[in-house]
Amino acid sequence: MMKEKDINKVDWQLIAKDISGELSKEEQLHLTEELVGNSDLHDQLSHLWDDAKYAQELKTVDTDKAWNQVRENMQSTKGGLSISLKRFISVAASLIIILASYYAFSLYNTTNNQQTIIAKNDQQSIKLIDGTVVDLNIGSRIQFPKEFDESNRTVQLEGEAFFDVTRDVEKPFIIQTKQIQIKVLGTSFNVKESTSNGDAIVAVSSGKVEVRHGDMLVTLEKGESAIFVAETNKLLKRTIENVNYKAWKTKELEFDNAKLNEVFNTIENAYHINIELDSAIYVDSMVLNATFSRYTINHVLESVCAPFNLEYRLSEGKYKITSVQ
Repeated sequence: MMKEKDINKVDWQLIAKDISGELSKEEQLHLTEELVGNSDLHDQLSHLWDDAKYAQELKTVDTDKAWNQVRENMQSTKGGLSISLKRFISVAASLIIILASYYAFSLYNTTNNQQTIIAKNDQQSIKLIDGTVVDLNIGSRIQFPKEFDESNRTVQLEGEAFFDVTRDVEKPFIIQTKQIQIKVLGTSFNVKESTSNGDAIVAVSSGKVEVRHGDMLVTLEKGESAIFVAETNKLLKRTIENVNYKAWKTKELEFDNAKLNEVFNTIENAYHINIELDSAIYVDSMVLNATFSRYTINHVLESVCAPFNLEYRLSEGKYKITSVQ
């Protein structure tokens, strides 16, 4: 975290001029050099508002005082203010609030020693300090400490991720979601928690995994899964039926006498697209046997559609499937 003396080195006037569009090329170069030297502040300012939980911390910021300082400066100015100067003062006031917010954010970050990563528009691959690799699916979020404590390695997950956990028999790896807790020593597995119905699924690729919900506990090995059903509040152990559970990560697809509806649903999840099937197409009697390995979405759709005399086109953000005329 950046120290207070480093923050004071930043020329906030240059930042204000940059935002207001009044920065010269020479000043732009100078500002760039300053931010390169203060990369932590640059990152914090960029991502300060990404996480809503920081809003609670920001309640302690005296924004009224910041605005009053600007008003005093405006009142002490003789004569009218130019449009350029008014814009500059407005930006400066915003920067005062942002700087105060930065102190609040830094306090929170120091106290909890937590780092949060959100996969907004693309999948994220994260390597934790113990060597564990986490692949985070789009729209998912993980929070973890910069350093694990002496007894365990605990992270919080929302959404879906694939974990390849570095083995440590003296320090178990624990994943906490809203509904379940997963405990391992060293293994690889997929975790998916639905935001729509609260269900959660853990599918094990290797090793052994403990999954807990309240007093319910199941132990899984390779090829097994645990399913938490929110509606019944039950934790169930099953053999993995969906061989494509990690296709979102690998883009490896396998279909063995799979119904066409199931095929298109799997492709949607794997490639994060929307598919619209023409209602006139009767798919209940259509099954597919095929495998795909890291192909483009166009190649996959073309290969799936061709045997059934179907075609696809991209329109209004959706892949629309129709019969060939």
